[in-house]
Amino acid sequence: MNIPLSWKLAVMVSGVVVVVSIAMVMAWAGAHAGHDFEHLGDESAMNFVRLALLNAVFWTVVAGVLSAVYVRRITLPLSRIAAAAAQVEAGNLDVRVPVPEGDEMGTFTAQFNNLVASLRNQRSEIDRLVEDLNRANANLAGDVRRSERLAALGTLSAGLAHELNNLLNSIAGYTSVMQVELGEQHELADDLTIVRRECQRASELISRFLMFARPAALKPRPGSVEEILESCLSVLALPMQKQDVRLVRELEEELPVIVCDSVMLEQALFNVMHNAVQAMKRGGTLTVTARRVPTERIAICVEDTGPGIPEEFLPKVFDPFFTTKGPGEGTGLGLAIAHRILEQHDGTIHIASSAGAGTRVVMELPIQGRLNEVVAL
Repeated sequence: MNIPLSWKLAVMVSGVVVVVSIAMVMAWAGAHAGHDFEHLGDESAMNFVRLALLNAVFWTVVAGVLSAVYVRRITLPLSRIAAAAAQVEAGNLDVRVPVPEGDEMGTFTAQFNNLVASLRNQRSEIDRLVEDLNRANANLAGDVRRSERLAALGTLSAGLAHELNNLLNSIAGYTSVMQVELGEQHELADDLTIVRRECQRASELISRFLMFARPAALKPRPGSVEEILESCLSVLALPMQKQDVRLVRELEEELPVIVCDSVMLEQALFNVMHNAVQAMKRGGTLTVTARRVPTERIAICVEDTGPGIPEEFLPKVFDPFFTTKGPGEGTGLGLAIAHRILEQHDGTIHIASSAGAGTRVVMELPIQGRLNEVVAL
């Protein structure tokens, strides 16, 4: 059974009143021990009664005042803290107890509020860490799935690429012979030209596929990010002009030289920028930025004002042969190859996009150039 502290205090003070009253009676009786109580007189008895009553009233008032002070300064704050602790236990970390001033109870209440605030901050930090871990796990799971696909593609490519190239070379060779024998005026001349062109296109596709599935060993050497970007932009100048695409170039001055395979890195950056240009069929703005970030890396951002990529497609953009383009407009290997090359350079590539809001691709490369070894699949 829980008895309130204020009740205990009242009982304690009442007990003191009783003890004091008994002590007074005993003292008075001792002082008149040699007298006959019948001869003491009414006045003496009345004085004793008055003194006893005054004593009882005095200590009763003292008990009431002490109880009121106790309830106001101790019991009430403790009750509030207990109620707040119950809310904290239930998960509410926004609770706050009013702080009384001028005594230890105020200090105790302030420390309780500080403890709750600290718990709230720690929970926010834990929630943030959990969110980061979930995101990292999702990215890791995506990398694992991508690696499994790459392994399957490597095995498939080893068995098919050689045979397919042989078949395409045979078709292209016989087509050339037929063109020579039939002459340019023959009614099948145009058809044979189309056959040769498509054979060449298929051969290039197989070559790109092989380069993705079994990338060549990197040849690292000091390279300039500005020169690589300028080389890519010079190749894209004509397509940009034809599609009325405006270029915004924002390159930080005196970017550090990085250790990289310039040829492979140029291909990765070109694939990303080429996709951006192709997305703006009705014109737009291509923004290319490069700057040094505090993590000793160089961040390269390629942003377009095209139609964007629907959110449900974003997890698949680095998968081989996945494309949002129409038939004949792309193979779906450009971003997959770029991802592989950035990965070999110990870099990262991320895409942010939504339908109707353009696409932003951010690539980061380490300045020190810690190149990863290429493991044959």
